[in-house]
Amino acid sequence: MNKLLIKPSTLRTAMIIILTLIIGLSVGGFYFAQNWLRTMVINYNYQNNTSQSATTPNTTQASKQLETDVSSHQVIADKAAGLIASSNYQSDIKSDLDKYAKNTNIRISDISLTEAPGDKKTQAISDVNSRYLKVTLINPMSYTDLLKFIKAIETNIPKMNLQGINIKSESELTGSVTADPLIIKAFIR
Repeated sequence: MNKLLIKPSTLRTAMIIILTLIIGLSVGGFYFAQNWLRTMVINYNYQNNTSQSATTPNTTQASKQLETDVSSHQVIADKAAGLIASSNYQSDIKSDLDKYAKNTNIRISDISLTEAPGDKKTQAISDVNSRYLKVTLINPMSYTDLLKFIKAIETNIPKMNLQGINIKSESELTGSVTADPLIIKAFIR
């Protein structure tokens, strides 16, 4: 009978190499699976948004529902007390937008005051004024970074709301897009 000539140090080295390979493959597999899932979710959301835009109920019914929802949430009214004071609103808004851009890897080339879009009807709120800003971004940029930037603006209740955006796909492989200047409505006291 022949004896196997495997030494403990050889076995230990082989086990360390195998464990290192398993850990490396697990980390790499997780990374690629996460990117694949992110791409699938973005595509799914994009397809759902485009299909829902054709089946959206009329705007008057949707606006009545929105008014009902807003009136039932007192939290939003409480947050309205935190509006930017009109004396230094430009610097506060600019610093907020710069902070959001830095956190989301978006680069802003210009922020300027602009007129209200012609198709937007505004409802007056007592003691609250609004100003429209045109924010020009440096193109191209990552689609996911742009979504994070928009989310940061929209969740900054109640100081700023995005009023208009136009996005074009630059490269489907890299996920980069170009965006026309954003129109943002900023509320001030």
